[in-house]
Amino acid sequence: MKGKKGIVMSLMIIIGLIILALMFFAYAIRSQKMESMAPKVEGTSAVQTYVETCIDAVSQYAVYKTGKRGGSLSLSPVFFSAPFLDTNYAFNGARTFASEDEVRTEIETFVNENLKNCTAGFRGFGLQGVSVKEGYANTSIIFGTKNMIVTVDYPLEISFQDRKVSLDKFQRDLPVALKKVHSQTEGFISGFDRRYNLTYLRSMNANVYISPSQDSDLFVLENLDSRVFSENYLFVYAVR
Repeated sequence: MKGKKGIVMSLMIIIGLIILALMFFAYAIRSQKMESMAPKVEGTSAVQTYVETCIDAVSQYAVYKTGKRGGSLSLSPVFFSAPFLDTNYAFNGARTFASEDEVRTEIETFVNENLKNCTAGFRGFGLQGVSVKEGYANTSIIFGTKNMIVTVDYPLEISFQDRKVSLDKFQRDLPVALKKVHSQTEGFISGFDRRYNLTYLRSMNANVYISPSQDSDLFVLENLDSRVFSENYLFVYAVR
């Protein structure tokens, strides 16, 4: 797009990418240790806490990955590639940005498919004499103004000593304004003509970094009102 004006802050882009890498490794380490994280208290409250911790970890990773890839958990057939980073185009001659419903469905599916990888058959509880039989996870997500609510229908039958108890509903509230981030990005790309509306970008409660790369521009938004893994939420996408 001819006549575009960008704010080039290469150092800040590098810092942003380092933060992304650190967040990825933090999740990987946390996942490896999750099996040994079962609380050392007795009863169903321990199982509930364990499941909620897993829902929190898996959901946060899904949101983190969605931000890293410009609103999608997967890469499109045509995507932007740079050292240490691959992300989707939000605009590539025309809008290619995923809809809010598509984002929600992808995250729900990710939690459904990966929650059991985290709970790991509740083997840590088995060592404590607690038997947990599990069904299939079914996740629904609500995007709020300042948060996202993750509700998982995950039927469990818990046997401990002579008791049997059932649990099925679990919920976590994440401080991620993904609805707002999506809406602002959609508003920005929908107003394209010959140049970027930098005034619109400055109106966001975010630090915005733009880096040109050949025929594309990379956008990194550090959102100041959303947190993932205790860090400001990064949303990265490309425009061509």
